[in-house]
Amino acid sequence: MSRAVVLVAGLLVALAAAPAAAHASAQQETLLMDDNRLLHRGPRVADATLVELRALGVDRVRVSVHWRNLASARRAPADPASPAGYDPGVFDAYDHLVRRARSVGLDVLFNVTGGAPRWATGREGGRFVDPTFAPDPAAFHHFARMVGRRYDGTYPDENQGGGPLPRVSAWSVWNEPNHGAFLQPQWVRDGARRWHPASPARYRRLARAGLSGLAAAGHTTATDVLLLGETSPLGNGDRRGRRQTIAPAAFLREVLCLDRRLRPLRGAASRRAGCDFARRGPLAVTGYAHHPYSIMSAPDTRRANRDEVSLADLARLTRILDAGRHAGAPAGAPAHLGHRVRLADPARSLSRRRPRRRRALVVAGRAPDPRRPARGRPRAVSHARRRARPRPSQGHQALLAHLAIGPALRRRHAQAPLRRLPPALRRVARRPG
Repeated sequence: MSRAVVLVAGLLVALAAAPAAAHASAQQETLLMDDNRLLHRGPRVADATLVELRALGVDRVRVSVHWRNLASARRAPADPASPAGYDPGVFDAYDHLVRRARSVGLDVLFNVTGGAPRWATGREGGRFVDPTFAPDPAAFHHFARMVGRRYDGTYPDENQGGGPLPRVSAWSVWNEPNHGAFLQPQWVRDGARRWHPASPARYRRLARAGLSGLAAAGHTTATDVLLLGETSPLGNGDRRGRRQTIAPAAFLREVLCLDRRLRPLRGAASRRAGCDFARRGPLAVTGYAHHPYSIMSAPDTRRANRDEVSLADLARLTRILDAGRHAGAPAGAPAHLGHRVRLADPARSLSRRRPRRRRALVVAGRAPDPRRPARGRPRAVSHARRRARPRPSQGHQALLAHLAIGPALRRRHAQAPLRRLPPALRRVARRPG
């Protein structure tokens, strides 16, 4: 997701605990992402972007918190689990963002992710390989704990006013860990020169480390949204290698220690996959995140490879999540989903974009009911009355995104129901093809 400048837009689907509904409900949110404008273009651009997003009907922004951007590349901080061990200036963009987001009525989701600083990566032949190569889970635990502590709602800003920073209550661990650009090695050879998946076991360890770090800072499933996954949609087919991406369904099965028939791995297969659920218990999460981008095809086109998952293939993940309850997997539909479309693209006419965008909205409404089989009748997307709305900025890309919200957020939103669809998407969804 961080490979491009993105502005994310969409619906949010509730967890298994929420009742089934045929329309958007008080448990749904609109979430957007644009790291470039929110973090890297200065406070004025960030402020203008947040105001624009709120006017478009957005409820939450997703922001990448890159480990190596905050930590020194040369050596670990003296106290890596405390914000005081880091240069206060590296947090300025994030501090400004959470304060300004709060002031305009937006919530924030932090994706705590790599690459890692050089001192926290693995070595190959004694040499540094890549910021994404074999990140150290213990060091990542300290980093996640540090970020969680800084944004627990009580930590004072050292250099921008001194007041306590707002609390961040939605988190996800790592970005697209099944992709060779974000976590390596994806595959390793055994003694017989046979390839085996390596990134699922590494990610499981990173997820445990990140979640325990956040829990130590007071961010648990009782109070916050904690998401596993953030997986990319495709794989590299039969190709194997350190950077060769693993298809998301195959990756998730390995993370949850399931075989192709969705039975728990046992014996040598379990040991090779690093399965630790019997010893360490389930993963403490509230939802699963996935990015089903259909960049080269329409959103309702199913992938021929059954381990790849586009927007039309969500039942493939649902079955794995249901089978993985022993591992703490949230039952039912994936929690946070993304489909990439253009909100404003000067090179492509609106009339050509509209059919695909409308189909993405329709497919997005078919998230399976967690209490019924995945083959059940698709849900309909409900639309509120048309109202005037601002036009999106030129050049933005969008994702139709779903985010499962936790119990505390459900209680809050039950008092203030959200709009059916963001205004920028409502008109497009209503018009015929």
